[in-house]
Amino acid sequence: FYLKRPVTLVQYIDEFALGLAAEPEKGIAKVEGWESRWRTLEKGYAIMNHHNYQYLTAEGLPMRLLARDPRRVIVSRQ
Repeated sequence: FYLKRPVTLVQYIDEFALGLAAEPEKGIAKVEGWESRWRTLEKGYAIMNHHNYQYLTAEGLPMRLLARDPRRVIVSRQ
């Protein structure tokens, strides 16, 4: 809503539980299930914690680091 563009939640439910129950296609249960989808994108952005960034980098997932803070990392597909 705030970004004014489609967003897919990955491995996160919390306050979005009601919305995800109504539209489950807008969420992916585990990071591992998101990897194949990310690989098919021509363009895309992701916000993740440092642990997931390190894991996905080690897995060879194509992404470019755009920004980081003490809690999160922002990457792009290109």
